[in-house]
Amino acid sequence: MSDRGIKGRRKNILQEFFKTNKSMAVLLPVLVVAVIALVIFYSSSDSKPVSGKQNDLTQADISGQAVEILPQMERIKKPDTESDTGKRDPFISGGYSLTLKGITLHDEKSTAIIETENRAYVVSAGDIIEDNWTIQRIDTTSVLLKTKEGNELILDYK
Repeated sequence: MSDRGIKGRRKNILQEFFKTNKSMAVLLPVLVVAVIALVIFYSSSDSKPVSGKQNDLTQADISGQAVEILPQMERIKKPDTESDTGKRDPFISGGYSLTLKGITLHDEKSTAIIETENRAYVVSAGDIIEDNWTIQRIDTTSVLLKTKEGNELILDYK
């Protein structure tokens, strides 16, 4: 068969399709125009996707709001009205009550959360807290601290 015969049959098939489905003769061109319009609209839009945009806090309008940037090593805890009596336990080493609140273990850098009476610390090995305690080692259930004088303290979960 020749190319004219195949083209003629295709043309007849399309003509028959549009004769039986008259609504498609109108909807198909409208759909094509709508798709082209959407492609042009989104490709020329100045806004970038949220995932590609970096947050810049220097240009953000925070107008008087307090913003904490994580990870922050030391945080001041809000005093509890019930436990904030101003008294300290004289039998606690250095006058500070140290409590182990959490541990995260990782091959490269393990961290621990240690709280005193009015502060919370997120620390790793080598960090110094309360100007006296150096974090020596973080294990799965405990943290080893050492003072400048060489005294050691092991904090366990309570």
